[in-house]
Amino acid sequence: MSTALKIRLAFSGLLTVVMTAIVSGISTIRILGPADVIADPAAFFDAWTHAWIYSWIVAAPTVYFVAPWARAKVEGWFKSTP
Repeated sequence: MSTALKIRLAFSGLLTVVMTAIVSGISTIRILGPADVIADPAAFFDAWTHAWIYSWIVAAPTVYFVAPWARAKVEGWFKSTP
């Protein structure tokens, strides 16, 4: 496996783990309500981990395939500006 591929996989993995953990955590708190999260942290953790894993399964391959395209688009925008 090439170094470039390892970097791309590590970047996609790390970015999506952090991003989906934060977003699914906030969404889960909003759905359950802060009072319920404080009253029953185990229920929050169970709901959050389920939400997180489903979102990560979608986000990881999406970032892996979309990030190079998005990077090229943005670089093109800045290169074409005087």
